[in-house]
Amino acid sequence: MASCPSRALLRAVADRILLAAMEGYRPDGDWKQRIIALAQRLREAFCEQPQLAAVWGRYASGGTGSRLVLEDRSSSWNHGSGVRAVTS
Repeated sequence: MASCPSRALLRAVADRILLAAMEGYRPDGDWKQRIIALAQRLREAFCEQPQLAAVWGRYASGGTGSRLVLEDRSSSWNHGSGVRAVTS
């Protein structure tokens, strides 16, 4: 099923908001502090446009902003919590 054009536009706008939220972000501290800092950045970024947060949460964009957020979250969990990434 093809994606709705307006949904694609909303996902692209949400991804731009994520890019702006990640700009200048330098992870610091243990994994819990990193997750909290990332969550605070996302909350602040989507505070003005909460409907876009719902769109991004439901339909991940796969854009650069989304990837940056997911990569940092994964890195925080994998490296900070003692959990090792699974490799083949």
